Amino acid sequence: MLITAYNRIPFVARALESACAQSLDPELFEILVVSNRKEHSEVAREARTRHPQSEISVALMEDPPLGEQLALGFELARGRVVSLLNDDDEWRPQKLARVASAFTSNPSLAYFKDGTGFIDHDGRELNHRPGPGSRTKRRVSSGLIIDSRDPGAIRATLRWNPIDFNDSSISVARDVVLGALPEMRSIRTNEDTFLFYVCAVSGRPLEVTDDPLTMYRVHGGGMSQSSRGDEESSWRKLIANDEGNSTAMEVIRRFALEHRRGDLLPLIERDCEYFRLVALTRRPEIGRADRARQLARFLPLMFRSRVPAGLRATGWATLSLLTRRAGRMGYNAVRNFESR
Repeated sequence: MLITAYNRIPFVARALESACAQSLDPELFEILVVSNRKEHSEVAREARTRHPQSEISVALMEDPPLGEQLALGFELARGRVVSLLNDDDEWRPQKLARVASAFTSNPSLAYFKDGTGFIDHDGRELNHRPGPGSRTKRRVSSGLIIDSRDPGAIRATLRWNPIDFNDSSISVARDVVLGALPEMRSIRTNEDTFLFYVCAVSGRPLEVTDDPLTMYRVHGGGMSQSSRGDEESSWRKLIANDEGNSTAMEVIRRFALEHRRGDLLPLIERDCEYFRLVALTRRPEIGRADRARQLARFLPLMFRSRVPAGLRATGWATLSLLTRRAGRMGYNAVRNFESR
């Protein structure tokens, strides 16, 4: 398993504890932390003292971009499967046993995505599902196998189920991702979508379950909750994130073309248009005419996939045509409603 850590020391200790507490035999997996802080080495040492049976190693990188962190982790990992864990999330004890079962029963599997529960800053479980893409239209708890050679099957699942959201819920076949390391190094955000499409391009099966094996931490420092802090600085952070998302989608688009998966381009282009719409809604230098044109381009695509996210983005963009402030208020209103 791979933990990407950046600054957040208290949360890293909790993430490591949840990894060490897995029901799967600790001899069957390793824990690798790729971090920018020397303090995380001490956190790992303390975890090894509490769990001497667990194999824990730390690789340090000075202020690394996220893509570089992930690429180093995949290079250093020795297992056939890599399960990702963000430094501020946690796993339920049966997580890795379920992942191991999925990849053992289906050796050609490229991608496994489990469901998400939610915890607060202090690790208390929440009974609600906040944040974008957190709701599903239908349950797939028994496991849904998707034929990634069929874009229609991917589109039908993406329509209501966020099967590429939150890297802490994602496990992938290492050999599939090793072929995409140069592209991975160029991304700064949207890594979960990147990993999903890399596996989809491979043509190998994808498995999805909504069993909540991953616990997503809701706290003010997370990107998807960043509007809940200081509004101006959070908004600037979101604008910068928009640029990273757009860059990642262009990388995905080129990767699909290079690997002769042009059949996936309609899905990828739809995501590109979504991120462009969100970015134009937030960027202060963009005028109403440009926002209106992007909204018109996006509307025909909205119901093809990712319906909840598309509806929200359309609402924010429509409000922003009145005033930029109205669009921002709409965005924050949705966030506040979902966090109740």
